[in-house]
Order: sequence, then C-alpha cells, then structure tokens
Amino acid sequence: MSRLSRRPRTDHAAVADHARQHPQTWHVVGEYRSTQTAECIVQDIRTAGSRHTRVSPYLPAGAFEARQRFTEFGCEVQIKYVGSDAG
Repeated sequence: MSRLSRRPRTDHAAVADHARQHPQTWHVVGEYRSTQTAECIVQDIRTAGSRHTRVSPYLPAGAFEARQRFTEFGCEVQIKYVGSDAG
C-alpha cells in the first residue's frame, strides 16, 4: 500500500488578503482529504477562529463566507470576502 503524499500547508493569511483584494469572488483555500477537516476549516473561517486563542486572518467574524465542495480526492474549501458590518 502506498503512503499518501504530504500536501503543502495553506497560508491562510495570504488567502484572506487575496480575498479582501477581490471581494464577492470565491477563492480556493485548499483541498482536504477529510470532510471533517474541511468542515472544521469552514467553521473556523465563518467564526474567525473564535474557539482558538491565536489571531485569525479571517477577522472579524462574519466578514467571510465559506463553503466546501467535494472533489475527486477529498473536499475543497472556498471563501468569499463579503465585508464587515462592524464599525
């Protein structure tokens, strides 16, 4: 049985910055083998990682929409910057 190849880590700060520069457009965050992992990433994006102590690049909560789409190899996570009502 072959070993699964390691995938590159996602630079979430770069993805979030790119989405801010191109609002209202869907952008790929990454592809994950596990749908459970993808669901957690989507939730973290929607809530700006409110369950973590680290600072999220997706702040403020609600500024990004997130969705997951099934692919041949797992589940792709996409985001769209919709802006912030804070302020």
